[in-house]
Amino acid sequence: MKREPERDRSQQKRKRRRQARRLAAEGTITILTRLLTERHYLLINGEAQQVTVIEAIILQLLQKASVGEKRAMKGVLKYQQFANRRMPKRLNLRFVDDEYTRRATGRGGSDHHE
Repeated sequence: MKREPERDRSQQKRKRRRQARRLAAEGTITILTRLLTERHYLLINGEAQQVTVIEAIILQLLQKASVGEKRAMKGVLKYQQFANRRMPKRLNLRFVDDEYTRRATGRGGSDHHE
């Protein structure tokens, strides 16, 4: 068995050390985010579409859940609960039609009836 030249082996070691340092500098969340947001091609309804890894995972779970697989249904539910906890709170607006709002909109006060 023939060995690689010393120079090539040392270059490979340096390259591995640089990669290890780069990965160590990245936090766990950063690594997971980078991996889950990578885009890949996936056949959906016979058409190649580019989706993120997390979208592919959820599509696979939804497909299995749609045929009644209980474990997949639990997985979809967990993803949905996780997403709901992480979503920003929605602002609910309710418009009240009273004397104050009628005056503010120029539609008159209590003496104005429509």
